[in-house]
Amino acid sequence: HHRADPVYGPSQCQFHHRIGHPRQRWQGDAVRRSGAKAISDEMAEAINRAGPSFVATIDGDGSANLAPIASLCVHEGALMFANMAATTTVANLRRDPRVTAVVVDIFRRRGFRFTGMATIWGPGAPAYDVGSERVRATNGIIYPVHEVVTVAVDRATPLLSSAYLFGEGTSEAGIEAAFLRRYGVQRLERTEQ
Repeated sequence: HHRADPVYGPSQCQFHHRIGHPRQRWQGDAVRRSGAKAISDEMAEAINRAGPSFVATIDGDGSANLAPIASLCVHEGALMFANMAATTTVANLRRDPRVTAVVVDIFRRRGFRFTGMATIWGPGAPAYDVGSERVRATNGIIYPVHEVVTVAVDRATPLLSSAYLFGEGTSEAGIEAAFLRRYGVQRLERTEQ
């Protein structure tokens, strides 16, 4: 069964850096309250910046299924991802629509956990059209899009590495620099076009 679905448009977000002591909480700490926006601009930017995210579903035997998902994005306040090869994930969601998605910036050592209910959309649904077009724009037409999944987020919570909790004077910039060095990665400066 497909419900009526609004057409999701791309999220326009700006990242808000946290200033202050690393042990302080940042903007994304609030869990959704009645009437509150479940996915803040900070969270949407973290999703947009992340590489593969991880989506957890429940297998038929009750065990966890964890799948890397490269197409996770935010559209109109919901999470969205394409099923290109996530057949087990989608099969699990058909049986039980509960889902958790985790997004982590590996260099900043922080991210977010999102929980909610999934809806699966096939060809012809507006959500499918938006999700499949995003995949084609990013990867070309060679990637198949079997379905598109949207997740109505009911809870969003921050994830923060223990690197922020231990050691005085630890800052996000310091942690990022340390992990860039650890992984042998050099940050490239973006040029305006």
